[in-house]
Amino acid sequence: MTEGISKERLIGLMENPNCDSLDYAIYDYLLSLCTELDPWLPIDANTPKDKPIHLFYPYNNRQLIYQYKEQNWWGLYVEFDYQHPTHYKLLPEDPK
Repeated sequence: MTEGISKERLIGLMENPNCDSLDYAIYDYLLSLCTELDPWLPIDANTPKDKPIHLFYPYNNRQLIYQYKEQNWWGLYVEFDYQHPTHYKLLPEDPK
């Protein structure tokens, strides 16, 4: 089982009037450890080209799933440079 607490919830806990300085120190430390669990990654030489991935197109704020084939992202017609994807996310594993 995966469990967790959101950054927003931690901030809400800090707003509790019954918090003391130790509580604030703990919450501050925990907030410093918060990271996005599924960040967008820049497309670079490490971008997977052997499986479909989730792509982000900044020009029109689109998010699509494509697979790289024949020197391009398969299924995508690119007419202008600003339509190239800039970031990607890996797709989750299939359920077992």
